[in-house]
Amino acid sequence: MLALALEILGHAARVAHDGPSGLATVLSSAPHLVVIDLVLPSTHGWSVARAIRSLPLALQPRLVAITGCRSDEARARSFAAGFDEHFTKPLAASDLSRIAHGAN
Repeated sequence: MLALALEILGHAARVAHDGPSGLATVLSSAPHLVVIDLVLPSTHGWSVARAIRSLPLALQPRLVAITGCRSDEARARSFAAGFDEHFTKPLAASDLSRIAHGAN
C-alpha cells in the first residue's frame, strides 16, 4: 500500500520483503528515500539501516522508519541506527506526502 501511495504521488517505488532484499535494492537502484518497517522477516529494520549507513556517502538515501511500536526506546534506537525520521503506523497521508516531496 505504501508503494502504491508513493506512486500516486508521482514517485517510482520498489518493494523488498526482507532486509537482504532491501539492501540489494538500495545497492542496485540508489534511491533517494528508503522507508523501512522495523519488523522484517529474518532481521529488523535497525540492522538494515546500519548496513545502509555503512555504504559510501554517495549511495546513502534518506531513511524513514515505520513501526507499530510507539515506545521512546524504539524511536531512540531508530535514530541511533541512522534513520532520519521515525513514524508509527498508520502513516498519515500528510506525513507520507511531506516525506516523499522532501526526497526530491
